[in-house]
Amino acid sequence: LRIGVLGASAQCAQVEVDCLRVAALAREHPAQPAGDPEPPRIRPDAPRDAEGEVATDALSPGALARFEAESRRLSAAYRVEGDFAVCDATRREGTYDKTMLLLIGQQKAPISVVHDESTVTVAARFDSGIDLVALLGLDGGMPTRVSVAAKKLPEVLDALRAR
Repeated sequence: LRIGVLGASAQCAQVEVDCLRVAALAREHPAQPAGDPEPPRIRPDAPRDAEGEVATDALSPGALARFEAESRRLSAAYRVEGDFAVCDATRREGTYDKTMLLLIGQQKAPISVVHDESTVTVAARFDSGIDLVALLGLDGGMPTRVSVAAKKLPEVLDALRAR
């Protein structure tokens, strides 16, 4: 695990990113039991092609490494404003790992925002004391990670700026 010379919260975010990578590798290369191999399970949210079939690259070896690489590429576009960092994921070139992208943003600022064509996801470090549900006036959810419709991006940014 890489810890480096980051603050305690940033160290936790880096450890979480590293743990996500280890978990992804374990899912990508599971141990095979003896006997007939079990057919691969396909996640309901797996990427699909125009005909609705599961995209073959979603099941290929290295797919998770490509998701990570795209997350890291997108993270270069984070824009820090006060105590939050914003990433525009509409400029993606492939599938990315949103959780990883949010954690990378939390290394740059206590709150990270990732938005795409359909969703704005906001996450705060677990030890931040920030309650995003209350801050954004939502009816419920996890206090440190929320998602709202993309059309709410201006309202989310205004609420974060007014903190």
